[in-house]
Amino acid sequence: MNALRKVFGLLIILFIGLPILFGVIWAVGLTRAAVSPEFLSDLPQEIIAEVPILVDEIFEEARDSDVITNENTRAWFEAAERVGTSPRELMKRIGLLDWFENELAQMLANVGEILRGEKRARTLIFDLRPLKNALTHEELDRYLLELLATFPACDEDDYERWQDAMRRGDDWLELPACQPDMEVAKQILEYNHRQILRDIPDEVEIFKNVRTLPFGISRTVEWMSYGLFLFPAMFIFLGAILAATSSGSFFRWFGLSVLLGSLVPLGTALLARFAVPFAFNFAPYSYSDSWSMEFQDLILDKTVWVRDIIFDRLFTPVVEVAGVVCVIGLLMFVFSLIMRPQPRPAASPQIPPTSGGASPSPPVTPESPPEPKSQEQGQAQKPEEPSPDKKNEE
Repeated sequence: MNALRKVFGLLIILFIGLPILFGVIWAVGLTRAAVSPEFLSDLPQEIIAEVPILVDEIFEEARDSDVITNENTRAWFEAAERVGTSPRELMKRIGLLDWFENELAQMLANVGEILRGEKRARTLIFDLRPLKNALTHEELDRYLLELLATFPACDEDDYERWQDAMRRGDDWLELPACQPDMEVAKQILEYNHRQILRDIPDEVEIFKNVRTLPFGISRTVEWMSYGLFLFPAMFIFLGAILAATSSGSFFRWFGLSVLLGSLVPLGTALLARFAVPFAFNFAPYSYSDSWSMEFQDLILDKTVWVRDIIFDRLFTPVVEVAGVVCVIGLLMFVFSLIMRPQPRPAASPQIPPTSGGASPSPPVTPESPPEPKSQEQGQAQKPEEPSPDKKNEE
């Protein structure tokens, strides 16, 4: 019966408790990362501060034939150098840099304060009209037209490709590096403007219908996620109860189950933390020779620190949660070793009955020393002496 209970308890732990524990550890860890102010507010601000420098470096290295082997793509960046306006200066003229450094940075700072509980939760209106105005600014159109003026005139085939691009709305770097009819170029610019105005909304509401929480949204959501541990704990508890034969064995079953169940997500989180960024270096686009693939490689090389920070802040909370659960399971296992069962008193030996139906003689016990007799007992044992009258009669 005990063996059957142990098997049944082991099956509950292996096939129900541990898989749920694995999923809960990952869910709680990713929830901590997703709602943390460091991930949603601080990290974007760090990236925004580096955007102008990154754009300048990308444009500079894109002119290198060892970096961009596609001649058509490299010709666009060489033309940008001939125009004489740096990307940082262009971003400043169209107002994009100002939007990054002021409105977007302030919005992210407000989001971080609400997540931390430093300000009460309220609806934030994220105005995207300045971004739309910057991307459709006439100064940007003028820059692109000046850039086209540095190219030689298109031949018939290249002109046909420009006509097709106008109808499809292709990206500029996919177009031939030649000067088409300027009316065609203006029509492509107008098409891009319509796409931008259609795809980007005017406003985005953040924290809509969110109530004020005493400890901040981030901390409250994090604490609520810890309640998910009740589900795996319930099944592991049930399996340990069925398999245990004493209080010490119960803690041993429970502790070992929690320990082993947390080691798997701990190992997978550590593997993902280091293996996923490494795997990006072997993505399929790295072996293509088209403009877009080479340009993506260049962008990824320049923003590799952003990728590493994102993966680190995503997977580190999972590692921390799994580590805490692992320590709890180890402590419970150590506690089970301390709870040694009390030794039972030895039972008196049973003497088998003798043959012939005779009753067994009682066990011989060592003789105890004679107890001293009391005075009354001594007197009672003395023979009674005859009285003097009796003597005379005799």
